[in-house]
Amino acid sequence: MMPMAAFSPRGESRMPWDRVLVTGGAGFLGSHLCTRLLDAGAEVDCLDNLSTGRAEKVAHLAGRPGFRFLERDISAPGCADALTGPYDLVLHLAGPASPAARPEGPV
Repeated sequence: MMPMAAFSPRGESRMPWDRVLVTGGAGFLGSHLCTRLLDAGAEVDCLDNLSTGRAEKVAHLAGRPGFRFLERDISAPGCADALTGPYDLVLHLAGPASPAARPEGPV
């Protein structure tokens, strides 16, 4: 099993991941994880279709080296074609916070 990263308050870490994909990266949790992972030195691909996430939540990361925002739907055919893996870690946070918010198409 791969060890978890140990984050310090200053953003220093002992992180075993160089490349990370965060699906649902423009949501509340995803946007915070993108920031922390970048601060720890990872390259981050943030994937979100903005159905419940907001571009403003990751706008401050747009100019940072190692950050890439992809406005895509993870459930759409061909979505994987936009990805430039391989990834060391995938954090899958895509989907509405409440299944009742989207009963016709849960991810």
